[in-house]
Amino acid sequence: MSRLTKRSIALYDHLTAKEKAAVALGIMDAEELDVIASTVERKTYRQLDASFLDWGDYAFKISTVLGLEYWQAKANEYSFKHAIRGAALVADVERENEEMAKHERELMASVIAAIPKAQANQAAALAALQTLSTEHGFAYEDCLRLAGIRPDEAERMDDVEPSAGRLDYFIENLRSVAPKL
Repeated sequence: MSRLTKRSIALYDHLTAKEKAAVALGIMDAEELDVIASTVERKTYRQLDASFLDWGDYAFKISTVLGLEYWQAKANEYSFKHAIRGAALVADVERENEEMAKHERELMASVIAAIPKAQANQAAALAALQTLSTEHGFAYEDCLRLAGIRPDEAERMDDVEPSAGRLDYFIENLRSVAPKL
């Protein structure tokens, strides 16, 4: 070992693991990277099987991601319903202004048309959650609980046709991040 290498090791030995990682980011010399690596403390860990952790993480991901999608669509549905109420109030107050009333009717029609889309997106999130949880052996009810969705709330969406595009999007993207068998 050269005198220069011994000096480098002595310098690196005084750095924390975080500082060593930061220094290593800026070094392009493979030999110098080996010197840094040789000064990093070696540890042995005992952990749960990585496959168990990966699948548990995946179950959590599909539940939270699809739960967020469900609640976002639910919030949109409520927003649209409140917008209808607000537009109706404004239309009542300003009936004498025909142009304003026409604009409010158009706005109300577009908002009314958006409600079924929001409900279809909610149904798509639930259908994807049910498909993926069943496909991988997770209890759908447990995934609903993780997503903060009551089973009776999910059942109310049974009669709503899921948005095919959103359902395909959810399933395709979430299958792609599933752990490999």
